[in-house]
Amino acid sequence: MSKVYKVVFLGLSEREELFKERMSSLGISSEKANKMIKKAPVVLKENESVDFLRKYAAAIKGAGGRVKIFSCSLKENGDAESNIPAMDSFIQCPQCGFRQLKEEECVKCGLDFNSI
Repeated sequence: MSKVYKVVFLGLSEREELFKERMSSLGISSEKANKMIKKAPVVLKENESVDFLRKYAAAIKGAGGRVKIFSCSLKENGDAESNIPAMDSFIQCPQCGFRQLKEEECVKCGLDFNSI
């Protein structure tokens, strides 16, 4: 089996307005940036070279996004078997509404999930 890769947008690491402004300078419309934010986690790019995906992920990070590159095994029939976490691996912060991989605290507002 060969490997293919995906860039997954996990949410914001900067203020939303700043992210949209920086994405605009990369040629991404405000409307598309809004969709990314609302639908996170979302696959942005897949089945490209690892070098391209690393550069793409770096550009999104530079704009204030949180991204991760996931590898997938390519089966002999051409279907990808993904190691992207299942939806139950994510949590939505009850204070600010941010969705992220499960952790001890919200990466956006700092709420300690153990205290709720």
